[in-house]
Amino acid sequence: MAEFAVGVTRETPVPGDFRAVIGDNTVYLPAALVQPLRMQGATTPTSILSYLQSFPSAAANMLGWSVADVQSAVRRLEVQLTGAVPSWALSAASHAEPTYGALNPALLRKSTHGQS
Repeated sequence: MAEFAVGVTRETPVPGDFRAVIGDNTVYLPAALVQPLRMQGATTPTSILSYLQSFPSAAANMLGWSVADVQSAVRRLEVQLTGAVPSWALSAASHAEPTYGALNPALLRKSTHGQS
């Protein structure tokens, strides 16, 4: 799959909607979104989507939105980008959840001693 280009529009994103438009193998997004993301190294539709999925609080701060508004806009963008980005990039939920911290010692002892 060939990567779509990113184009810039004069649209203003509104909470819950980045105002993306797909056409001519280009994903058009508002300059208010594209310019700061380019400074973060997100220059393709896939990398922009990945950034927004991974750092919704940073995007919320950048746009003056709530995190919930960004997450809603990301879900809408995932639908819009179907066919424009690889399918693995379309849902943050499809990525494996990392593990954090140590196991609870009490639970670990129970499982190793055959108790439940």
